[in-house]
Amino acid sequence: MTNRERLEASSAYWRERYKLIRAGKAPKGVIPQPVGNCSICADAGWYMRGKELTKCECGYAGPSPAQKRLNRELDVLSHKTFETFNLERPYKDVEGRTGGFQRNMVGVTYHKAKAWAHKPAQWLYIYGDPGCGKSHLAAAIANHLGASGWEVIYRSVPAMIDYMRDAMKSGSLESVYDMIERADCVVFDDIGAESQTDWAQAVLFRLLDSRIDKPTVITSNIDSHQHRYHGRIVDRLSASTRAWIAATSYRELKRLEN
Repeated sequence: MTNRERLEASSAYWRERYKLIRAGKAPKGVIPQPVGNCSICADAGWYMRGKELTKCECGYAGPSPAQKRLNRELDVLSHKTFETFNLERPYKDVEGRTGGFQRNMVGVTYHKAKAWAHKPAQWLYIYGDPGCGKSHLAAAIANHLGASGWEVIYRSVPAMIDYMRDAMKSGSLESVYDMIERADCVVFDDIGAESQTDWAQAVLFRLLDSRIDKPTVITSNIDSHQHRYHGRIVDRLSASTRAWIAATSYRELKRLEN
């Protein structure tokens, strides 16, 4: 089985699962379990046949190990939900932004992100100062969609570029591109924080280009038009639905309180 065949098998399963959930034939957030215990894969859905990772015929196939490696950041952020997002955080007046203004803008972005999570379409671009809650909202979207049966990939852009570089060295670069293109939703966290070499920009452009017209969330410290990327990347980012969290760092305020 080739890398592409593995990804197609896994993606086909998750797409079918999502269709069942949308049709009301499977409870949301519940993975259909096989009947009985499979003696081949022990209900894992995948098994090693020689040196090849193979999808089992028992009918249950979750994310492949490659998908789990790519998506490991989301495991760490599983507690980041809309319910755990603190709208009543302290708000400190800064030049040009009163505490009341910040509270209002955080609320607007929170509700925009929550509405998008319930009806994903096109791109959502969330930006604001470090520590203001961008990654929390992005992870909340990813966790909500994942619980609803979507195949979601979440990765910070600096880590994504490193992952793509390693994939190129191991000869699996194309399979990673396929995995990202086929996902139901992809979250590119902290875009602009990566090393912006020509190679990195070429990789980023291909990643973004593969997500045109597909549910995609992007977070950054700056607005879309402020990036110093090649024009074609900025053009795609600027076409997103934008949401500004105009608040100071929540982490910094908590640190000062302690």
